[in-house]
Amino acid sequence: MTVSSTTNKATYSGNGTTTAFTVPFYFLAAADLQVILRSSAGVETVQTLTSQYTVTGAGVASGGTVTMLTAPASGTTLTILRNVSPTQETDLLPNDRLPAESLETALDKATMLIQQLDEEVGRSLKYPATDTAVSAQLPTATARAGKYLGFDATGLPVVADGPATPYSAENVSYLSVGSGAVPRNVRSKLREFLTPEDFGAVGDNATDDTVAMTAAMNAAVSFGLKLRLKDGATYFLASWSPYSNTSALRIESASAGVATLRGPSTPVTFLSPAANFNIQGVTFSTWASVVNRLVAQTGSFTNVVFSGNSCVGCTTIAFNIERPIENYHIEDNLFENCTGGFAIRIGTNTFAIQDTWLKGFICRNVCKTLTSTAGAAGAAFALIYGREVVISDNIIDGVQDNSGSGEAYGIYTKTRYAVIKGNVISNVNSSGSSSIAGINIKGATRLVTASPQGFAVICFGNHVRNVGTVGVKGGAIRGQTDDFLIFGNMIENSGTIAIASDEASSYRNGRIQNNIVRWETLTSGTTGIQVEGQGNGVQVESNIVYRGTNGIYVTTSTGDLNDVQVRGNLFDGCTFNIVFNAFSAQTLRRLVVENNAVVSPAGTSYGLLNNGGAGTVTSSRFRFNDLSAATIPMSGSVGTSAVVEGNIGYLTASATWDPPNIVNGASSATTLTVGGAAVGDAVLASFSNALGGLALTAQVSASDTVEVRLLNNSGVAVDLGSGTVRVRVTKGIA
Repeated sequence: MTVSSTTNKATYSGNGTTTAFTVPFYFLAAADLQVILRSSAGVETVQTLTSQYTVTGAGVASGGTVTMLTAPASGTTLTILRNVSPTQETDLLPNDRLPAESLETALDKATMLIQQLDEEVGRSLKYPATDTAVSAQLPTATARAGKYLGFDATGLPVVADGPATPYSAENVSYLSVGSGAVPRNVRSKLREFLTPEDFGAVGDNATDDTVAMTAAMNAAVSFGLKLRLKDGATYFLASWSPYSNTSALRIESASAGVATLRGPSTPVTFLSPAANFNIQGVTFSTWASVVNRLVAQTGSFTNVVFSGNSCVGCTTIAFNIERPIENYHIEDNLFENCTGGFAIRIGTNTFAIQDTWLKGFICRNVCKTLTSTAGAAGAAFALIYGREVVISDNIIDGVQDNSGSGEAYGIYTKTRYAVIKGNVISNVNSSGSSSIAGINIKGATRLVTASPQGFAVICFGNHVRNVGTVGVKGGAIRGQTDDFLIFGNMIENSGTIAIASDEASSYRNGRIQNNIVRWETLTSGTTGIQVEGQGNGVQVESNIVYRGTNGIYVTTSTGDLNDVQVRGNLFDGCTFNIVFNAFSAQTLRRLVVENNAVVSPAGTSYGLLNNGGAGTVTSSRFRFNDLSAATIPMSGSVGTSAVVEGNIGYLTASATWDPPNIVNGASSATTLTVGGAAVGDAVLASFSNALGGLALTAQVSASDTVEVRLLNNSGVAVDLGSGTVRVRVTKGIA
């Protein structure tokens, strides 16, 4: 029989059903076949004749059949290979008849062995046919031991030293693109970060990735590697429990905000850190809070970064750290549709540990639609305790307290040595009637040691609008501590008091300067700037107040108030421009009101008003104010030991007058009642008809009375007829 085909191998895929597999080539005996089963994992197992398979068709030219006793499973591969033993079993005796069949069988076997060797050689390394003077001779076993095969400069095989652990990424070099790149091993490159997918996460927003994410975070903490989330992935953590890291944890998205961590249907806290953490560029959805560590727990933190994240729909405080923290950065985050009342809280209202929260930056965050529900402690974008904090360039739009406690703030601080600047705050309100402010600078004064202090705070360049309900409740900025500086802010449509310095305890050294306060319409119950309480040394300088019922209001409330200076302010469209008083048993001392100006007052207006009160006003100075545009430049007592000089104020009045026929050399007079006019005040008068050569003069003839006189020196009698006489009394309040 001839061997007419070079085929000596057949391969089949298992399907869990088929057991009979064709052998498409000639073989002499069942033992001349080798059957190999390869698993889906790549593990090869040589099968055993009779116990694992049977063979039919031996000696048949067209081949035969291998029948497996167990059908190969799906994913496996069955290989049937002709494997003839390299022996020659045909014995030809001298002078015997030549047996053709035996000879042909021996030749067939020889051909099969040649094909078998050819198949094996085809799977081996070979030199190209064009290579010359080559040798495959290897060094001795002793020389090869523990070595690596290589080739010398001529291409001949040699052995070389190498790392002790073969086949490792540590032994493979990696070189980055770019000039100056230096080689390092692939292992160091691959271990720059971990991914949740390394631990089996799917990130399809449907599969529960809790186990994989927990394992990934554990590994990141244990090995000090960052955990990188895949772009576009949403990891559904359906059975999550708050994670507490014992060493530093870093999580980031490959691209900011592209990867999402979605919490369980019943929201819980994502991270309750016990060590430092750094989270950047992640979207958090359906969580109670993203970060929450309470004062009763353990842990302290340094160099914390929470940046570029989106916190959507948190049901408690989105970011809350009450444990000690130093050098923290909460920046470039979005807080949206959160219902837990607070976006960011650092610290607690505890004096003994007030120095454990320090050196923080809360910058460039966006807060949209932050609300609180019944039982919450009010609402605020940021509630910050401690010292050395910068809160800047945040956009806060929509803080609404629905808790019933009534407090709502854009920013609330009890901090020392802090800067609050460049924030844009709008639409802050409460369903209750308690404290509402865009920015509240709070804290006990320097001398108080029973509650967290707040002093040395600079608040500038903020834009605050639509805080509270106009004329009813709410204020834009409140300074309630020592040594604050509020300057250069723009305030629009604040509820009742735009800027307030009002602290019950004795505060010192506040500055309210260069602010612009305005309301779109004049509404009862509004005050531009109010200095109230007890304390010393508040300066209110170079501010503009537009359309406030009160421009600036200075008053005692719980004790004596000293050394308040009101200088260089401009009032436009206000009713009561500068108001001051002292309540019963309290004293307002050394009030200085200088160089202020009133323009375009609203209706009947007062330039300077002491609106009563049973307390004492003493040792004050009222100098060089231009109150001339006010209907009543000054009303009420300036108190005892006051200095009043250089002020300008106008009193006006008009009446119908029909002078008689005035003969040459005669005169005629009328009087007008002008409240506040005093003998010695300068008076200007006019008459609506042509004077016909008559002289018109006016003077304050008695308190509150102005006499207007026509004198005829024209040489003829003159009858001017009925007209309107007008007077303006210049108050030289000196």
